[in-house]
Amino acid sequence: MRILIWYRNDLRVSDHEALHHACQAGHQVIGMYCFSPSVFNASFGNYPKTGKIRRNFIEICVAELQENWQKLGSRLLTYADEPEKILPELCRILEIDEVYVHGEYADEEAKQELRVQKALDVMDVKLKVFEHSQSLVHQKDLPFKPEQLPDLFTSFRMKTEKQFVVRNTLPVPEKIRAVIQNVNSVQLPHTLHFTAGMLPFYSGGEKAAFSRLDYYLWESKQISTYKETRNGLMGTDYSSRLSAWLAAGCISARSIYQEIKRYEEVHGNNESTYWLIFELLWRDYFRFVFVKHKHAMFTLNGIHTGNKEWLNDETVFEKWRTGCTGYPLVDAFMRELYETGYMSNRGRQIVSSFLAKQFSVNWLWGAQWFESQLIDYDVYSNYGNWAYQAGVGNDARNDRMFNLEKQAAQYDPHGEYVRKWVK
Repeated sequence: MRILIWYRNDLRVSDHEALHHACQAGHQVIGMYCFSPSVFNASFGNYPKTGKIRRNFIEICVAELQENWQKLGSRLLTYADEPEKILPELCRILEIDEVYVHGEYADEEAKQELRVQKALDVMDVKLKVFEHSQSLVHQKDLPFKPEQLPDLFTSFRMKTEKQFVVRNTLPVPEKIRAVIQNVNSVQLPHTLHFTAGMLPFYSGGEKAAFSRLDYYLWESKQISTYKETRNGLMGTDYSSRLSAWLAAGCISARSIYQEIKRYEEVHGNNESTYWLIFELLWRDYFRFVFVKHKHAMFTLNGIHTGNKEWLNDETVFEKWRTGCTGYPLVDAFMRELYETGYMSNRGRQIVSSFLAKQFSVNWLWGAQWFESQLIDYDVYSNYGNWAYQAGVGNDARNDRMFNLEKQAAQYDPHGEYVRKWVK
């Protein structure tokens, strides 16, 4: 059989379920990635849906993935068009029997999958979807069905941890049997390099992802103090900073978990090593929330039935977006985001609550700005967290609001962070 692997947010060869099964079965295999115009060329009003920093990061990830496929004996094709347009013709030319893909559950991704399915059905080519291979815990290993997912994370965590199952990672194939082909694809720039402001270590690709994991655990042992430092604002080691590679799929949550458990065997476990796994569970939770609630996560009321009045105040939003609100801590966070594509977890909570709770400005605008700018944008975590902070998501206290003076005193007591970004 001839198999085509359709890549999306899974830009790796390690622990890749679709690739593993295709190679294990002895099939001929070729890969494909599309820089879809609906994602890379679209915009939210006056700003791009995919900002230049994340676009640059993903280009590097794809370029390295092409090299990895070549080393394993096959080829990853790239195109600047929608997959539903490219895949049927590619399947016809290459005589593909089945297309393998890792499933996604958010609106646009799910609709794209359906369009591809319809296009392939006409050609009698099967689309095989590997469900939930991107999460730490497979949905089939949860103690409840998707529709029974608790609407509070604590309940989800407690039930899941009672029978915690994380499947073993899958090895990199020794070799990929190539599909004999003579087709052209888009050539990526030959001199890709990452220049994201103050974060030069964020080079894209699988090698960089595992290098960062190795550094954070084994070289620096920073994971042993993660719980104490995770709300930091300055430097690069207060957090694992693995989120960008996780979002692009250069490394799997299971690979991170497996390495943490290996670290614990050598250096012992503590609250901090557990807390990084705890954060991976939060990431899982938002993915499953989208499986349960689907389109509701993209509506102003979220998963709630109330009708809060939201303001489409462009003046306030622009001041917030550009870091010109007059609130130093908020402005510092927003300027760091624009210049580097990154913002700390503490910062994300503060600025989203500020926009949605203090000014009642349409929280979807804020989520869209984050989508544009974040190097580690993940649809589930982004919209899930924004709905949470806006009081229309999975938070039992929908009136939660941050005290900016208290936050500044606690996390930037000497004003060092604010002075760095607000000049």
